[in-house]
Amino acid sequence: MRKTLFQNTKNTHPNTHETKKQILEAGVTLIELLIAMAVVGLLLAIAFPIVTSSRQVYVLDTSRTSVLQNLRNTMDLIGAEVRQAGQNVSSASSVPAIVLSTTAGNSTLEVLRAVSANTLTICAPLSAGATSITIGLKVPPALPTGAFNGCQFPGGQADGLNDWKDYMTRNNGIATLYIFNRANATGDFVRLSAIQNVVGATNATLTISSGLTQSYTLIQQPIIYLVESRAFSLNTTTNTLEMVRDHSSTVEKVAPDITNMSVRACTAIDTSRNCTSWVNNFTVTPIVSWKSVRSIEIILKSSAKAGNSTLARELKSNFLPRNSF
Repeated sequence: MRKTLFQNTKNTHPNTHETKKQILEAGVTLIELLIAMAVVGLLLAIAFPIVTSSRQVYVLDTSRTSVLQNLRNTMDLIGAEVRQAGQNVSSASSVPAIVLSTTAGNSTLEVLRAVSANTLTICAPLSAGATSITIGLKVPPALPTGAFNGCQFPGGQADGLNDWKDYMTRNNGIATLYIFNRANATGDFVRLSAIQNVVGATNATLTISSGLTQSYTLIQQPIIYLVESRAFSLNTTTNTLEMVRDHSSTVEKVAPDITNMSVRACTAIDTSRNCTSWVNNFTVTPIVSWKSVRSIEIILKSSAKAGNSTLARELKSNFLPRNSF
């Protein structure tokens, strides 16, 4: 009786190993496959918008950072030049150290500084078209007719000339001069190509690469500065901020994706140092000094593509031309 019962119990429970083997050999049914595919599809449908949204946020954030960084870098470059405007020409208030013009909402800003405190004085008349300038180095045996006392150099101008030569050597033989007519606050920007002087001579010759646009007489007391200038303007066709150095013909690209550059100059402040007079155009004259500019406000606007969106940002800063105080 016991034996029979045991045998029946054994027969009603198939071998576990054989059962698993049979299941594995049977594979996956079509229904199970469809259910699995439906679950995977559902998970993908949930995850895809999340991934896409995260991607869009990343692209937008990266583009926003790039646009703002572009504006900051551009503003820092212009601001550094504005701060140095008028360096070493503070005694000559009519030198065009700051020139501003605005057309159709876009501004052109030019700033100038002298790279050397040494200036040279012309002691012989110059005609329009001249390509060489003779300067005195020490008191000549006889002053030219009409020469003023500034032409008498008790110590000579040799120190200033040597300073200019050193600058040309450091700057790959390139130098820009500004010949300033003190009588009418006008002048010539010319490229200095060579300095020729003989030890012990009473004068030296400056060779310039282009002819003068005007004549200079002794009574006008013209003076020569060794200068660097920067002119910033917007190319509205390519939305590129451009810069011209030292009145050259070479245009340098400063920053892309700039859609507007608006500049104005403060020419008067109250006792609380608040601006009371803003101008969008500024040019020096015999009676208008660049030193009247108390601050310069610059607004830069930029626009750039970020996926299917367009990012538009602007940055505003005020700079003090420290040499005007």
